[in-house]
Amino acid sequence: MNPVRPAMAVAMVLAGTSLTAFGHNEDTASKNGGRLGKVLFKTTCSPEAQKQFDRALAMLHSFYFPETVKAFTAIPETDSTCAIAYWGMAMSQRPN
Repeated sequence: MNPVRPAMAVAMVLAGTSLTAFGHNEDTASKNGGRLGKVLFKTTCSPEAQKQFDRALAMLHSFYFPETVKAFTAIPETDSTCAIAYWGMAMSQRPN
């Protein structure tokens, strides 16, 4: 029996299980108190919508899907003239 084959099989199984350990947990943002890092991307939106946009953009950069879609979708409810929110909705729905 070739010893390489069982070793390769074991390595593949271990690699697969270790990669799942690094998988994204979509509830991580709420578990760690919402600490996503700081984002400051100036817009022409209202101050409240600006806060929402910065948080949604931080979520986008941290791959918090589908929460990112929800966060960008909520912005026009606060400021209907905040056009960049629609960009965020589109960016959140594209495949990575």
